[in-house]
Amino acid sequence: MRVRIANAADGGFLYWLAKLAAFAVAVVLAVVLVLLTLVYGFFARTTPPPPDLRNYATVAPSVTRVYAGDGSLLGEFADEWREVVPYEKLPKKLVEAFISAEDHEFFDHGGIYFKGILRAVWRDLTSGEFQQGGSTITQQVAKQLLLGSEKTLARKAREAIVARRLEARYPKEDILSVYINHIFLGSGAFGAQAAAKRYFSKDVWDLDVGEMALIAGLARSPSRDSPLVAPDNARKRRDEILDRMERYGYLTEATAAEWKAKPLELHPYRDVFLTTEPYFAEQVRRFILAKYGADGLMKRGLRVETSVLPVTDGIAYENVNFSTRKQDKR
Repeated sequence: MRVRIANAADGGFLYWLAKLAAFAVAVVLAVVLVLLTLVYGFFARTTPPPPDLRNYATVAPSVTRVYAGDGSLLGEFADEWREVVPYEKLPKKLVEAFISAEDHEFFDHGGIYFKGILRAVWRDLTSGEFQQGGSTITQQVAKQLLLGSEKTLARKAREAIVARRLEARYPKEDILSVYINHIFLGSGAFGAQAAAKRYFSKDVWDLDVGEMALIAGLARSPSRDSPLVAPDNARKRRDEILDRMERYGYLTEATAAEWKAKPLELHPYRDVFLTTEPYFAEQVRRFILAKYGADGLMKRGLRVETSVLPVTDGIAYENVNFSTRKQDKR
């Protein structure tokens, strides 16, 4: 009999203990929810409005070019070497290469990829450092255009808020277009078009699949994977992107293998400023600098047309040089 009473008492005690525990959990969850709401409200109020992606092509820093009277290029000047290419002109495989490299769920999430964030948090905790951001392409656009690259939780919170606002306001294609045109890809190149010119002396629509994969792979670490500085790293990274394109259904296994078997064939950009008309081009540069300032020269993407003809100017230079040397000998 005492055994049954003890069991009944124990049962009653456990029952009330379970109810108390459930109540405590509910209270904790409610407190956490309230705190999260307050934190979100604070960051939502202090986060700047999202950038206007529709005007990106007109406000993005670009290259000022100086042309001779015959249309030949005399010089290019820029802080950020960029040529904005509309989304409609971006090759489909280039878009697929960037998605495979940076955010394969881009067209499926709402600006925040929670699985990627959790994976990044776990890597940060296990490494003891703030290394993995878990950012989607939309979050990267928010960071690059508005918030900067400071590695703090406050910046990450605002980045997520801006990303959600961008997704609510703009189509995916507009966000992806800004990303591909804005991101730094090494050797002074910002955006895929500038990178295509810098590494291959081509437009993006003339690149082959291997070259597109190489450029997309530079988004992670443009210095470490630069084909000009570390060609082995660049080829390894290119092959990783080709494998990802195969994994996500953008390439067949045979096509990916075919492009991985090809060597790197670079045709780096050659600066004409010091070779064609250096003295004349320098005078033009000084004139533009004095008239429009440093920002006008290096950011506004001016087209400067001059009257000089390199052929006749070259002939005049040779004649003066010949005559001067002849006079010196006399």
